[in-house]
Amino acid sequence: MQKLAVVVQIASVSHKVAVCSKVHVCLVLYLDDKAMLANSRQRDVRVLCWVMTSPRSVSSKAQHVKATWGSRCDVLLFMSSEADSQLPAVGLNVPEGHDNLWGKTQAAFSYIYRHHRNDADWFLKVDDDTYVIVENLRRLLRVGFTFSHITNI
Repeated sequence: MQKLAVVVQIASVSHKVAVCSKVHVCLVLYLDDKAMLANSRQRDVRVLCWVMTSPRSVSSKAQHVKATWGSRCDVLLFMSSEADSQLPAVGLNVPEGHDNLWGKTQAAFSYIYRHHRNDADWFLKVDDDTYVIVENLRRLLRVGFTFSHITNI
């Protein structure tokens, strides 16, 4: 099964989304103004990594994200249906299960907006079985670009 990774910039004017789909690899990014591009080149890109997990995946998956690539994020958040103080994971008030994934995603977006909207320039949402080369992601986000559709990569 292919994974879906979403990168979103939360700001009043600019919204950027990068999506990898099951059928095609699609990357859609829009640069909203030249001033933002100049700013991004003058400072490092701050990335908040939001990892969806579950209570049963904490020891088998989530802790390995934390120990490897997750430590390279400026902010690393684990979202679960139950809080876990050792990981730590934010406990969302949403039952676990496939039928509740959208509700869990909405609750996570809401939590991040309320508590971390000013802590990063970009927000990366992944599952706990995803591996990210954060340095490459930062390099891609640091450069001014517009990709519309890429297939057969």
